[in-house]
Amino acid sequence: MDRRSSGALLPRPLKRRDGTFDKSTWECFVYGPKDSPWENGIFKVYVGYDSSANQSTSLPKQIWFDPPLMHPNVYSNGIINLSVLNGYDVVNLNDILTCVQDMLAEPNLDIVANATMHHLYVKDREAYNNYVRNLTLAYIESTKLPR
Repeated sequence: MDRRSSGALLPRPLKRRDGTFDKSTWECFVYGPKDSPWENGIFKVYVGYDSSANQSTSLPKQIWFDPPLMHPNVYSNGIINLSVLNGYDVVNLNDILTCVQDMLAEPNLDIVANATMHHLYVKDREAYNNYVRNLTLAYIESTKLPR
């Protein structure tokens, strides 16, 4: 099954307090990949670019989950190790979100941002999957999605 078909929801520039939009930071929602312990979750992701960057041709300077997720490639503050984009033909925001989705389903074990989750994933996949399923359920219950 192609996990990429799950897609992303509502990418939009971040709204400033004065009502204008900050096109260097995008708020997005990513579906948990099908056939993964993240399935049925919808996760808020921010993608930040340098203010002078062309988002259609530039890689972001930072990608992060809010609230943070427990994942081998995600630091405790929610920031994703950008090395997960290596090897992908990343052209636009949708491509970046597809990479994030793929990363959820299949962590890059060469990139360790969270040693505890990396160890659990490598040593006890069943325990990792159960932990992530419970995390996803808790996230679903606590998250209010935009309408």
